[in-house]
Amino acid sequence: MAYQDTHFSDLPQPLFGKIKSIFAAVGTALVSASTVNRRMQLVDQLNGKSDAELAEIGIQREDILRYVFRDMLVF
Repeated sequence: MAYQDTHFSDLPQPLFGKIKSIFAAVGTALVSASTVNRRMQLVDQLNGKSDAELAEIGIQREDILRYVFRDMLVF
């Protein structure tokens, strides 16, 4: 059985660029998914608090989403 050593640098540049772009897009999607998951966990955590607890940290229940996503959304 023959063993063939393949190096990514041997790939034609356009093909290598496309492969690199695919991996970059997957990586970006995974980072985004993890960020959204953390934010949704915070939403759940804040929703579990009483109105008095939310008032202590300066948030009203109807403003939870606005608070959690404040850096992404313009209201």
